[in-house]
Amino acid sequence: MKTPPALREIQNWDLRAEPQNIWVKYLKSYTWDFEIYLPTRGINLQRPLVWTDKQKGELIYSIYAQRYIPAIYLIRSWERDEHFEVLDGKQRLNSMMGFLKDEFPVVINGESFLFSELPDDYKRTYQSYAPTFRVIHESEKPFTDDQKIRWFGLINFAGTPQDEEHMNFLQNVTD
Repeated sequence: MKTPPALREIQNWDLRAEPQNIWVKYLKSYTWDFEIYLPTRGINLQRPLVWTDKQKGELIYSIYAQRYIPAIYLIRSWERDEHFEVLDGKQRLNSMMGFLKDEFPVVINGESFLFSELPDDYKRTYQSYAPTFRVIHESEKPFTDDQKIRWFGLINFAGTPQDEEHMNFLQNVTD
């Protein structure tokens, strides 16, 4: 009969992401790097912003409807405490911040509303929403491009995968 290795042998303590919540109203207090440029590959880790206003509005509606929103993965810089690289969740985080700035509407019962047009209880509810972040802390030096790609692959292994061509490009491009 086969026996798997001890659980501690497959747990990787170097690949831990700690949960952290930040209320939406405080998102503007942080510095967000949405691009994560990979100098050894000559490209950004994440795809460009691709969500339509409708998709963004659906996310906001989901927040109001208290639907599950997946965690957003961040790398916290070891040099600057309030600086985060957005490893996964770029579309979601950008949408959450954009709604506060009236960049697109949310549709509620067939009517469109910008954030500034909503009643105060809607505003308070949205501003006090705390998306779940999973924060990966750099130790004493920045992560390498290969480490960032590895994390990205671990996060995007299931569900709706990243574009296969993009993932192959990230893993195979070298100087």
